[in-house]
Order: sequence, then C-alpha cells, then structure tokens
Amino acid sequence: MKKTKSRAKLLTLIAVLLCVISGIGASFVQTSGAQVEVKDMRWETPSGKMMSALLYVPKSATENNQARGSSLVTGGIIIERCRT
Repeated sequence: MKKTKSRAKLLTLIAVLLCVISGIGASFVQTSGAQVEVKDMRWETPSGKMMSALLYVPKSATENNQARGSSLVTGGIIIERCRT
C-alpha cells in the first residue's frame, strides 16, 4: 500500500513536470525563442460577428526596420473556446 502511494506521487510529479516543460517548449517554439511577439486581435465584421486572430510580429520590426508580420485566424468557435 505504501509503495503504491509512493509510486502514484512519483508519477504525478513526472506528469506535472512534463506539462510545465511542454508549455515552456511550446511557447519557445511559437515565439521563435522570444524573437516574435504574439498579439491577440479581435474585430467585428460588418454582419456583427466577432472575429479573432493571432498576429505574429518580429521583435526586430520597427518603423525604420520594417519586417513582415503574419496572422493566424482560428477555424471556428470551438477552437476559439479552447484557445481562451
């Protein structure tokens, strides 16, 4: 019984560590190692529906050093609910 509880605690700790490491890794990949700023954009369409997208802007982009940005529009309300 004691061995089972000890094993369960170890597995829980490993699972939590994997979640934290995965979150940090995903953030690093999404921002190219913190070289890209991710902004959440929201606007209303002429028909009254709300749209949202993620705007990726390189940190090196300035008024004098223009760089291309990229936007990602999600695929619907279900994805939007998962993201927020």
